[in-house]
Amino acid sequence: MKILATCNRGLEDVAKEEVYELINKKAEKFFEGSIIFEAEEKDVIKLNLLSKTLHKIYMILIIEEIKSLDDIYKKVYEIDWSKYIYQTQTFAIDAERFGKHDFKSLDIARIAGQAVIDRYLKEKNVRLKVNLENPNISIKTIVRNNILIVALNTTGDSLHKRWYFKHFPTLKPSVAASMVIISKTKENIIDPFCGVGTIPIEAYHYIQKVPNLNRSFEFQKFYFLDKEEYFKILERKIEEKDLKIFGCDIDQEKIKKAKENLQNSFAKVSFFVKDALEIDYSSYDCIITDMPFGYKSKFEKDLYEKFIKKVESEAKKAVILTAQFLEKEHLYEVDYGTLKARIYLFE
Repeated sequence: MKILATCNRGLEDVAKEEVYELINKKAEKFFEGSIIFEAEEKDVIKLNLLSKTLHKIYMILIIEEIKSLDDIYKKVYEIDWSKYIYQTQTFAIDAERFGKHDFKSLDIARIAGQAVIDRYLKEKNVRLKVNLENPNISIKTIVRNNILIVALNTTGDSLHKRWYFKHFPTLKPSVAASMVIISKTKENIIDPFCGVGTIPIEAYHYIQKVPNLNRSFEFQKFYFLDKEEYFKILERKIEEKDLKIFGCDIDQEKIKKAKENLQNSFAKVSFFVKDALEIDYSSYDCIITDMPFGYKSKFEKDLYEKFIKKVESEAKKAVILTAQFLEKEHLYEVDYGTLKARIYLFE
């Protein structure tokens, strides 16, 4: 089957790398913020439980050319929905549209929903019920120019919404995990501007393959899906290793919050209070950090300049995310709220 997975715009190549690592399948960029690849049903479960860079994982039912709403109705009607929806289950259509059309996303949802109901009525003589708030089956319908994609949402809420946060970060955890993958470093890592601890905790989770816990998944409602892989991953014992992952910050309150996030995370990280300019980086294998954004004062500009000099003179390797332009070619450009940020690799 074909799978469509969403991820951070600009970091599609990193998501592709993680998919290959987890399920040994090669993915391609589909459009901005998404990748596409062939996979088995068990791979869908594995990615939902273990991926740290993907957001939502969709099981594609059709990719077809269309010109009108009538075409959308016909293509959706051609799918035998009784294979995917049990007769007592509810469903909803989540529609998106990109490009110029003489119809809106609401029109797509309405016409596609009617096609699902009509086809099921024909197959099973049962009229499916719609539940827009909490459906059993969520059907994603994307119209991109003249291409129609119909898929099942296997994830539910985005995977980047991690369970362990008591104090929420500004840095999206899936970006933090991507930075760890970019570093290709498995231990002795430090984040000297760690804030509430996102990068160090994500580093431990990615390296140790800690499952995405304390949440539900849409695939759990799929009557046609074998759930054996789900229970196998959850039953796997995670070996507690000291990977020598460290996080520090000059702000004592942030370190307190980082330690509180750590309590819920099943990660092993050492957090401490220290000025980033007072650390000897030669004793660490890699710096992975999200630097403070903006030059609000001469002090912050000096901080940037002094820190980058330390990185260049002391660090074995560093992956740095910043909104500032450094005198170096960046590897990736990503969205950071309303800003554009860049990821730089020093080695």
